[in-house]
Order: sequence, then C-alpha cells, then structure tokens
Amino acid sequence: MRTIYMGKSPMTRSMPSLDLSPTLRNLYWPRWIVVRIAWSCLVAAGVCAQVWAQVIPSPGIDLEQISSQLEADATIETRLDVDFDGDGRTDTVLATQSRYGRKVLAIQAHRDDGGHRLIGTLELSQQPLVPVQLSYADGLISIVDLTGDDTATQVRYQFKFDRQSRTLRLAALDVGRYSRKRRHDSVRLNWDPGEGRQSLAYGKPATGADSENGYRYGDVRRSRRAPATLTMEQTPTGDEVLAQAGVKLGKGGHGD
Repeated sequence: MRTIYMGKSPMTRSMPSLDLSPTLRNLYWPRWIVVRIAWSCLVAAGVCAQVWAQVIPSPGIDLEQISSQLEADATIETRLDVDFDGDGRTDTVLATQSRYGRKVLAIQAHRDDGGHRLIGTLELSQQPLVPVQLSYADGLISIVDLTGDDTATQVRYQFKFDRQSRTLRLAALDVGRYSRKRRHDSVRLNWDPGEGRQSLAYGKPATGADSENGYRYGDVRRSRRAPATLTMEQTPTGDEVLAQAGVKLGKGGHGD
C-alpha cells in the first residue's frame, strides 16, 4: 500500500526550511503545476508509445514459416511486406517461380496468435521478360507482369482486402498486347469487374509527338459486362480477358 502525505512527509519535517529571497522564490513553480506537467508528460509518452506500436509494423513473415506452401525448387521473383489488411501486423506478398509455374501468394499474418495463413494464389503466365512488380498504395495491391517475346503482354492486377470474406478481391485488371519492335498493331483493355465497366482501344505503330510508346491509339470503345466478384484464384489471365472482350489474339490483337 502506498501512503500519500499531504504537506511535509515525516522525512522532511525535521529538515530546516529554506528562506528564499523574493527573486529566487519566483523561480519556483507551485507544486500542483509541477505535478500536472509531469502527469501530462507521462500520458503523452504513453499515447506516443501506443501510436508508435501501431505505425511501426512487425517484420515480414519468415520464409521458413511458409516453406510447406512453396515448391521445393521455388525461387522468389519479388517480395512485398505490407499491412494490407490494416490490423497492424505485416503481411507478405510473394511472387515465386518453379518448375510447376509462376504464381503470387498472399499471406496474411494473424494478430491474435502470431501465425499466418494463405488467403490467395494468383497463377501467372510463363516467359517473364522482367521480374513481376509488386507494390501497395491506397489500399490496393498492384501486381504487374510482363511476359512474351517480341509480342509482349503486360497485365496489371489490383487486389483489395475484403474484410467480410477475409480474402483479396480483384478491383481492376489492365492488359496490353503489343510488339516491342513495333512490328504489328497493339491493343489495350481496362476492366473494372466490380462495376462491369470496360474500355478497349487499338493502336498502330507510329512516331511523333502524338504517339504513345511508339503507338497511336484510336477511339476508346466503352462497354459493360456483368459485374463479378473474383478472388485471386478466380481471376482470369490477360489473354482470357482480351478473348472475353472479343479481341482476336493474333500478334496485334486483330487476328493477324
């Protein structure tokens, strides 16, 4: 039990008092002000410590913890450690490659028990031209994959964590097919599965100020599809999205 003394404590009652001059006396603040300032500092320190713990997330998931979910010969193309579910713990997104193919794994860290669980797998196309790009902004995980040869296909997937289903849902998919040496026409498509909105444009090789990456695109064709709610496993490939939009998958998208 702690005893709180009002006035002088027994240890200080026998101590001689100091007779301060008026000038020095003005330098000493009343005791209640000192106590209040000290208490405010302690409260502020506790709040700052709590905020710091929320802002600074824990390190990403150790690969040894998820080794059972990876193929024996799997290599890591790209890794992204980010809190995509907003619970204060660092989740992990891995792009892997093995003899069985390429895929992206979304791994959620548990706040309660410190464990983890796989909440999504996205199959990627073969023949990557560069390692897959992973990023996170505005609540969206962005996955950009460039595959092919001279005729290249670039797909950007955007996924958002859904709190109700505790999974990642496809928020947008953008795909473009073109010739890296500008040997044929190009096509690009933007799809919002949640709203069903879709835009499609074809381009021809061109130079000049009005060209875009070596192509001049025509008018954008806008249309609607039935809205869809898709997990990572249900997400179509870029070629499948183009085919569903009526694009003939020749080199230039026109069946040539």
